Amino acid sequence: MGGGRRSPRRRRRNLRLWPAHYGEFFVRFKLNSLFLAISFLSRLLPGRAAGKEEMSASLFWFPVAGLLLGLVLALPFFFLQNFTRLASGHGVLLEGLLYTAAHAWVTRALHWDGWTDVFDALGSGKEGREFYRVLKDSRTGTFGALALFLGLTGMVLASAGCLEAGKWPVLIFAVVLGRCMAAPLTFGLAAAPESTLGALFRARGVWTDVAPAVCFALLCGLVCAGFAQTIRAALAAVCGIALLRRLAAKHGGLNGDFIGCAIVWGELGALLTGAVSP
Repeated sequence: MGGGRRSPRRRRRNLRLWPAHYGEFFVRFKLNSLFLAISFLSRLLPGRAAGKEEMSASLFWFPVAGLLLGLVLALPFFFLQNFTRLASGHGVLLEGLLYTAAHAWVTRALHWDGWTDVFDALGSGKEGREFYRVLKDSRTGTFGALALFLGLTGMVLASAGCLEAGKWPVLIFAVVLGRCMAAPLTFGLAAAPESTLGALFRARGVWTDVAPAVCFALLCGLVCAGFAQTIRAALAAVCGIALLRRLAAKHGGLNGDFIGCAIVWGELGALLTGAVSP
């Protein structure tokens, strides 16, 4: 009749077409977000143009990008220790210095800028809009310079301590834990009014990003560092997130500097706890 019932063949073809179409879009979108996370956090991929939604979705992939970055940074030192004589004495300090320099170059020292700015603003004693004025000032003050010196020195000594003890996988865990910090930091926290990056990542600060990031980081910790050291590093990370969230909430909201500071905090916490652990 003229009612226009679809033939079984056409119905089956439509049922195949739409899931394949949406599946292809989903895979492409997720892969683009992963590549964007890697290019944003490191030099491993060239910079990519991205829309707000894609940039926001890249937060989910930060820990995975951290794993790739950690492998690139740590594996050369595994081979260096096994095939050279730098495993003790001043050679280990040289390895720590090389690791810190390589880390700064591969990551473009992106997160150290946030680390410096947050401690500059914190040391100023300002509040509210004045706090953010200091935070966004391109000039580095006394407290920022001191924090940068202590942070870089801590990374050199802590990475050297891990390498001297043969704990080179802790270097991988540290990079993963640092990138994991972004998701729980942004969860439920308002963005600062003038912050573009804070608003973008705040939009993705949801449990569907937080829970996988935390689980992925803990799993990497168990594999790379063991149970006890993973718990110590996780406690240090929780303290850092709590302090930074309180600071951001007190002074008007989240911005990109807080995210960078949290990443450095997570890395230093994992490296320092790994260096002092038996």
